[in-house]
Amino acid sequence: MSKSGKAHSLIKLKKGEFNVPPFFVCDITWSEESILSKIESNLPNSKYFAVRSSADNEDSKDTSFAGYFYTAIGVKKQDVFAEVLKVQKSYGETKGSVIIQEFIDSDVAGVMFTKVGENMVVINATTGLCQSVVSGKECDEYLFKKNGSLVNKTIPIEKSTLLFKDGKIISEKSKKESLNEPKIEQLIKLGAEIHSFFDSPQDIEWCFKNDTLHVLQSRPITRDFKVGKEEYFDSANIAESYSGIVLPLTCSFAKMVYEQVYKDLLRMSGVSRKKIEQHSNCLLYTSPSPRD
Repeated sequence: MSKSGKAHSLIKLKKGEFNVPPFFVCDITWSEESILSKIESNLPNSKYFAVRSSADNEDSKDTSFAGYFYTAIGVKKQDVFAEVLKVQKSYGETKGSVIIQEFIDSDVAGVMFTKVGENMVVINATTGLCQSVVSGKECDEYLFKKNGSLVNKTIPIEKSTLLFKDGKIISEKSKKESLNEPKIEQLIKLGAEIHSFFDSPQDIEWCFKNDTLHVLQSRPITRDFKVGKEEYFDSANIAESYSGIVLPLTCSFAKMVYEQVYKDLLRMSGVSRKKIEQHSNCLLYTSPSPRD
């Protein structure tokens, strides 16, 4: 059986005595009976499961394929085999195994990059399950130096979160900051330990349940990226939402309306009012020609 990629990483983390939820690895040769028997012997106290991909080319030092293959969380025991088949189907011609792991109904979860740019640590976090973070939804972001000193944090006014209630994943809005100082200290310490353990920068998926920190997976960071005081510009064709003839009076009205729209969008995305006003001069408008 192939135990490369994610499975190999989890096996190493478990041997390194990191707090990884109980799991085992199976492949296409395993029958439903074999999988259920293994669950009974290896995960007897688990009520729900995560069925995770571990393709041969996944989570390597050169390629990530994060989110490319199928993964299921909050799976009941009787549905595990069906989810295993879905993971295997998502591989196509790629070879790989499947991880069956105890599902953690987390209170707080996220991902952490142990080295970004010039020795920065980045933590993305949310209340509830990690799924909303890994799928790119709005979350809390913390930027630290290696020594643990906070450089910057961005907390959205409101964010969409995923919670596990009564055996189902539901979506809720949250205005609560996900992490406090003790949890941040635990994460920074964990990140340094796993970075040292693999001797390379890591992208770590983690979660807290009842103040206990769990490592869900860790993969090498396949490319570096910078964080800091960079400015990004976006252009939009307002004719798509403000159609018709634009006269001098309506042009000034449109300018006023869209300036407020963009400011409200930034504010609701968690950007401070102070920062929005500092960059107000970046709002540029190109007036349509008389023909338009």
